[in-house]
Amino acid sequence: MAALGYRNFDDMVGQTQRLQVAEEHLHYKSRGLDLRPLLRPAATINPNASAIIHTELQDHEIDATVDRELIAGAMAALEQKTPVVLHKVRAHENLEK
Repeated sequence: MAALGYRNFDDMVGQTQRLQVAEEHLHYKSRGLDLRPLLRPAATINPNASAIIHTELQDHEIDATVDRELIAGAMAALEQKTPVVLHKVRAHENLEK
């Protein structure tokens, strides 16, 4: 990262000019694809799109995931290596995501 002149990861976001295609690793069906339109800077498409990182706050409700319940219920197994049986773990509410 430093060798490319970037101080942190956020500085690298959107720097598509640094990407290079490794032609030898392409599948024969994808060799003719031109992906440059996908990698155009947003400002060239929409001049009002100036920000490319941290444009809005997001709440992914990480604290409300079933994983947290599973980890809490399995804590004895994780810390003391004792068998546990989990009962009444709620079903995943949103399987479509």
